[in-house]
Amino acid sequence: MDVHLIFLDVPAEQPHAFSQPLDSIQNPFPIHKPLFLLTTRIPRPSTMPPQNTTQRLLRELKDYTNNPNEALLHLGPVNEDDLLHWEAVLKGVKGTPYEDGLWALSITIPPNYPLSPPTIRFTTRISHPNISFTTGEICLTLLTSEHWSPVYTVSSTLTAIHQLLTDPRPDSPLNVDIAALLRDGDIPAWESIVRYYTQEERWKGRGMY
Repeated sequence: MDVHLIFLDVPAEQPHAFSQPLDSIQNPFPIHKPLFLLTTRIPRPSTMPPQNTTQRLLRELKDYTNNPNEALLHLGPVNEDDLLHWEAVLKGVKGTPYEDGLWALSITIPPNYPLSPPTIRFTTRISHPNISFTTGEICLTLLTSEHWSPVYTVSSTLTAIHQLLTDPRPDSPLNVDIAALLRDGDIPAWESIVRYYTQEERWKGRGMY
């Protein structure tokens, strides 16, 4: 089943964009807000998830539309024919070296979701101890099958990833160089490098990195 959004041009009190392709968002102040969801056409069989998964994802998408996640600039399927591939834009955290940052993430959802976790990675580069600078892989326990629970949603999982920006964990690094600065207590050098890459690699609203 496809998800379609009807948009109305209105002044944006909050800079959210819901279920639009990333390359259509004019960062940093998108002005489109969805009015409601329409489910009309049936997607191609090759991309059609099981009915339970489809219903769950449509419900999550509707919940996010009605109650936006303040950690996100955007969340939704990459295209209307495939509910198993989503994209997101994560916002930085004020008062941290990641302030004013924007990062695109790709989200691959398994057909048996929510019994198994989604695969999420950064497609915009970020300097963080628990995120690979080259591949975007994320070291987060809830993303593993052993610690995943069906009570988590895509949005709440992204909230947990967002919290890594305020709580980096250098003892389980995927970026050993930046983690070493934290372990050695060289906070000024760590902050300087993080701020540099936060600005240098900032997602600019022109599609995936």
